[in-house]
Amino acid sequence: MKTFSVGILFYKRLNDIIALFQCLSKSSLKFELILLNNDNIDISNEVDFINNNDNIDFKYIHHFNNYGVAKGRNIIIENSSNDILIFLDDDVVFDDFNNILIQCNQYFLSDSKLCAIAFKIISFDNKNIVKHEFPHSNLQKTNCDFNTYYIIGAGNAIRKEFLNEHRFPTDFGLYGMEEIDLSYRIINSGLKILYSSSIIIEHKRSVNGRLLPLDVIFRNTVNRCCIAIKYLKPYYIITCFIFWSCYYLKKGGNPFRILSAFNIFINAYKQRKPFDDVFYKTIKDLNGRIIY
Repeated sequence: MKTFSVGILFYKRLNDIIALFQCLSKSSLKFELILLNNDNIDISNEVDFINNNDNIDFKYIHHFNNYGVAKGRNIIIENSSNDILIFLDDDVVFDDFNNILIQCNQYFLSDSKLCAIAFKIISFDNKNIVKHEFPHSNLQKTNCDFNTYYIIGAGNAIRKEFLNEHRFPTDFGLYGMEEIDLSYRIINSGLKILYSSSIIIEHKRSVNGRLLPLDVIFRNTVNRCCIAIKYLKPYYIITCFIFWSCYYLKKGGNPFRILSAFNIFINAYKQRKPFDDVFYKTIKDLNGRIIY
């Protein structure tokens, strides 16, 4: 059986992280659990009950600094020691973590080209699929397994072997599109991403610790354009910039804030390593969308 690590970033969601740890504590299978506290408040006492489960090797990391999502997950990668790393948001819950581990193990053992699994994410409130957390534009496919071209941050599993060589981007700020950046590099490496309809997690999407909606759109705009600049053909750079900039402005964004991001775009261009034709063929075969 593959060995598993679970990585979680915590920020201002104490009740949610306790609920998640309660789900994890019911497991009878061995795994490593790494919690990076991005908050300035220590919660080690509140989550110490997880140590009552001898199957869980718990690591608590707290530097009294908010690293954001991408840098925080890189710290988790550096501290993980197993074959597969499962990333979970701190405001998700599920019924049976044993089942999640068993299914992930079966998927990875059955296909050596499989690099990552995107979990099925449903709303905690109404149990329906969350449209923007489904890794494909075709919502008719929510109840079947299929190869796709990106993972969702709320719940996924990734081979550590790949993460040892490919980290999340370190210049994406606190939040936004870091999983897309990594996913595209997985596809460009000739590896696979599988959407699993049977690994189901419920996402609360807690407002605690979340950026303001317009700030989220701005970070997504800048970082999505940076991804295009670093990897994609000029046509996609233009379409991404037009779509995301217009979307940000339509939502009431400040145009001068977009202009202020051009230094970030220049830095992204300095990192440019265009993908080859295999990437575009794979995206086409998967009916993927990279135009924006």
